[in-house]
Amino acid sequence: MENNLAIRKIEGERRLIFRFPYDPSLVDVMRKLEGRRWHSSPKFWTANICISNLNRVKKYFPFINEVEEEYNILSCSNFDKSLLEGLYPFQKQGVRWLQSRNGRGLLADEMGNGKSIQTIGYLKINPDIRPALIVCPASLKLNWQREIKKWMNDDAEVVNGSSGKLDQGITIINYDILYRYIDRLRGKISVLVLDEVHKIKSNKTRTTKSAMKLGKTVDRIIALSGTPIINRPVEFFNTLNLISPAQFPSYWKYAMRYCDAHKDYWGWKFDGASNIGELREKINPLMLRRLKKDVLQDLPDKTVSILPFQINKVNYNRKEAELTAWIKESKLSDKGAKINALAKLEALKQVAVSAKLDSVQEWVNNFLTENGKLVLFTTHHFTVDWVMQNFKQFNPVKLDGRDSITQKQKAVDTFQNDSKCRLFVGNIKAAGVGITLSAASTCCFLELGWSPGEHAQAMDRLHRIGQKNSVNVYYMIAEGTIEEQIANLLDEKMKVLDAILDGKETDESSLLMNLLEDYKNNSGN
Repeated sequence: MENNLAIRKIEGERRLIFRFPYDPSLVDVMRKLEGRRWHSSPKFWTANICISNLNRVKKYFPFINEVEEEYNILSCSNFDKSLLEGLYPFQKQGVRWLQSRNGRGLLADEMGNGKSIQTIGYLKINPDIRPALIVCPASLKLNWQREIKKWMNDDAEVVNGSSGKLDQGITIINYDILYRYIDRLRGKISVLVLDEVHKIKSNKTRTTKSAMKLGKTVDRIIALSGTPIINRPVEFFNTLNLISPAQFPSYWKYAMRYCDAHKDYWGWKFDGASNIGELREKINPLMLRRLKKDVLQDLPDKTVSILPFQINKVNYNRKEAELTAWIKESKLSDKGAKINALAKLEALKQVAVSAKLDSVQEWVNNFLTENGKLVLFTTHHFTVDWVMQNFKQFNPVKLDGRDSITQKQKAVDTFQNDSKCRLFVGNIKAAGVGITLSAASTCCFLELGWSPGEHAQAMDRLHRIGQKNSVNVYYMIAEGTIEEQIANLLDEKMKVLDAILDGKETDESSLLMNLLEDYKNNSGN
């Protein structure tokens, strides 16, 4: 028997099919393929249809050119490739994979690889498949809306409370309120996107029951998670059951086989892991997962994103009105007035950041559930203290102006070398220079400073010698507040904060005066 490679339908899905006489070196190659699976009767290997797999096996199969040609036809015939302009090659591959599975699968790329962008790409090339519903944590709703606008030039509806219209386009809703809409949604959704799908791991929650009830009525389900299986496979059953109910129909059978089932005084326990190799083989066709290290050649050194958060603006609006009234009556040319103005602006910034802390907490918890380490930059002591108090489970360390040189170095060393220390929080000025934080590849700015250069220096604490990953930078912005105004002054286009990225220095007093002038003009004076 000679080596043979083809593309065939297996269990309703197109796959690469490999047949060859036993060869240990070729078996090792098979084990490195994406989505590989061994079929014992008859004996053959299958794997995902993707260019990386084809490149790995080129020298082993004589008719690879014919298969590559078929791959190109499959990859490109279903949609206009120009629709995916701006995506990285591996992201385009992710869209093709979703297309090949008819919009039903688990996108499990490591955080930072753009799972949401690939999902939006699928929605973009399939404009007739609507309505589409995106279910995500509340802290991510505005980010989804922003990305859909950017990549599709489409206006998605964000549902809050119980007032959603749920039209025929794209709707975004958070898990917490999904239950209110189940009766209106069942049987009417064409595409269901479940972001941070580990949110439905527990069968006891209303969130899970709502998502499962809705998912049973939808043909296309795209689940997103950076860590689909951690240490407890039982938490992953609901996702697998939604994506492939034929393969994973029974919770009991799944738990007995893969969750180290054992009985104690209180009854059955499914809190372990067993037969993991077998489970991974079954899951591989349903899941696409790429780590950052696998796609590093496609990624830029740094990626900057804006995370917009909705806030309750009652208190903020009152404080802003007080500031506007004060500015209207003040002579800003006086030195004393400028000092008072800065204090009042800083006070308003604190009101804005306080209003978004619940969303920040949700986002950070979600991030650290899936990923390694995170750096948070702030400007106020109260924000540093809040982080230290609210994320104790991640063994945080801090660095601000209140710390001695010895304390600062100890915080850096702990974060860099202790795997249990997952979170570093620092003041932008105090922690923005002279230290290395390369143990993390993601940082967030909870608050904005007054100088673009401060931000550039702070993010470069991660982008140092020894950094093996592309660095992701997030700006957490309270929508419709002074934070947006400061960001707009730092970068008028507000796309990727170019001024901050380039580190172009802006005169602080000039920036403050521009902000004061904005308030003065808005007051009608």
